[in-house]
Amino acid sequence: MFLGIILTVLSGVIYLLVRSSSARRPLPQATHPGQPSGMAPGWYPDQNDPKLMRWFDGQKWTSGAAPRE
Repeated sequence: MFLGIILTVLSGVIYLLVRSSSARRPLPQATHPGQPSGMAPGWYPDQNDPKLMRWFDGQKWTSGAAPRE
């Protein structure tokens, strides 16, 4: 009886751990109307300065820039 309770609780904990880890996976980015080449929002190499990465918000390039690592 006691072993059955422990196994039930343990299986519930494992289920919750697996479920929570799969919930953290990023979802595919939806494309926006007028979005060039279907590019997802994110950091991309800056076309004007090879030392920088530029942020694309899914519709347009922003002023956000960061050094390339």
